[in-house]
Amino acid sequence: EQNVRACGIDCDFRRVPGFLVAALGSDPAKEITSLQEDARLAAELGFDAIYLDAVPGLNRPGFRIANQAKFHVGKYLAGLAEVLVRSGVSVFEGSEVNEFNSDPKRLMVNGHNVRCSHVVMATHYLQSGFESALSRDLLQTKIADEIRAWVDSKTDWQPLAKSIAYKHLDEGLIDRGITRDLAWGIPVTKDGFPRPGMEDKVFYVWFDAPIEYIGATEEWAGRTGATWRDWWRLDEGADDVRYVQFMGKDNVAFHTVSFPATIIGSGEPWKTVDQLKAFNWLNWYGGKFSTSQKRGVFMDQALELLPADYWRWHLTAYGPEHSDAAFTWEQFQSTTNKDLADVLGNFVNRIVKFAESKFDGVAPDGGEPGELEAKLEADIRAGIAEATAQFEAMEFRKAAQALRAVWVLGNEYLQVAAPWTALKTDRDRAAVGVRTGLNLVALFARLAAPVMPFTAEKIAATVGSRDLTWPDAEASLFDRVPAGQAVASAEVLFKKIEDAQVAEWSERFGGAE
Repeated sequence: EQNVRACGIDCDFRRVPGFLVAALGSDPAKEITSLQEDARLAAELGFDAIYLDAVPGLNRPGFRIANQAKFHVGKYLAGLAEVLVRSGVSVFEGSEVNEFNSDPKRLMVNGHNVRCSHVVMATHYLQSGFESALSRDLLQTKIADEIRAWVDSKTDWQPLAKSIAYKHLDEGLIDRGITRDLAWGIPVTKDGFPRPGMEDKVFYVWFDAPIEYIGATEEWAGRTGATWRDWWRLDEGADDVRYVQFMGKDNVAFHTVSFPATIIGSGEPWKTVDQLKAFNWLNWYGGKFSTSQKRGVFMDQALELLPADYWRWHLTAYGPEHSDAAFTWEQFQSTTNKDLADVLGNFVNRIVKFAESKFDGVAPDGGEPGELEAKLEADIRAGIAEATAQFEAMEFRKAAQALRAVWVLGNEYLQVAAPWTALKTDRDRAAVGVRTGLNLVALFARLAAPVMPFTAEKIAATVGSRDLTWPDAEASLFDRVPAGQAVASAEVLFKKIEDAQVAEWSERFGGAE
């Protein structure tokens, strides 16, 4: 504010109350408790903060911090830069500060040490002191060669994860501070008491959070009476554990360099990750998701629109696996309607309803499978083998397409077998077609279960089955629904997404510009 006045910067500066509002997602009570605690901490730090049951104009819980500055950041920075340049100050762009220490004041800027007399911290987080990355360091530089050798040993990792790890190794590791001076976080304690000189410090979240993988296992063991050390300690049985991580690419460095540095650097036999599956960015119409610009649908909102399995299928079958992927309402509508409504849902509803109407709601007896069923079985086995191989390789888009290909085989079989036509002249032939189709329903439920578990239960229930185990391509496939088994059609499994819905959602969450 002083700079704005003294330098005459036109940036629409004014003082207004600021509000932090609850999203009211899946756990509103937890959100409200967190907001109340945030308001209390802000007040303790000297801010004029108060919790509100209903934020004006939004009617949601939140807390207000009075007398907050509101201004156009771009105008302010442009104006400030002009003043600095006129004063003989050099402004360096593209200079990311990764770490800093206070004594002496030193910044790590693009991998280089820069000494300075003053540091200005511009952050939207409440802070209880000046120092941030101080007092304890994760000495990554001391074990860089060990980390590189460990990454080298992961010959079956996919290129994205290894390339990110090598990028950080090749650019040169730095020793990272593991504590921060923040108003929130995990306190730095020993035996339940603050460590001397660290009473106001908390652990840096990316140092602390991965260790909680081990801590969560220990907590689980305590609750269930199980053991945890044989999951994590190589000297106590963890050598037979397969440890897999799934990461967005922005978190890969923490799990290929930072966390391994922690556990490898400890010198103790901790289990390290065997396979790390990294994913690229999911974009919104080619741009970034942004709440402030009303660009993107977020998970709590998505689940208000459609059941979880719609989203699970789309993100598995069309997600950003080997490259960035753009979400669009138009593509989501098209793939949902074709893959789920037209292919899978249509097959299940069609054959079960036919059995209800023409065979009194039971799988009919009579007839023997012929060449058509033999060919179908061979094709289905090959499809299951392909899906199994792709899932085991964690190639999820390819696995999803293999599933869809098997569902297509079912529809093609019904078209050729045409039990509705055969019933007019050959009941036994029609019975074979219906019985085969009903067994395909049970099989398709098992195939869908890893991606769409809720819908898989509904599909299985239509033919009186509860088996959602993954099928063996070499096992018997068409004996799960025997003659005489009662069947009952369900409500429409997948409702088609209409153009009117796409228009409404595009207006609400953003769409094509």
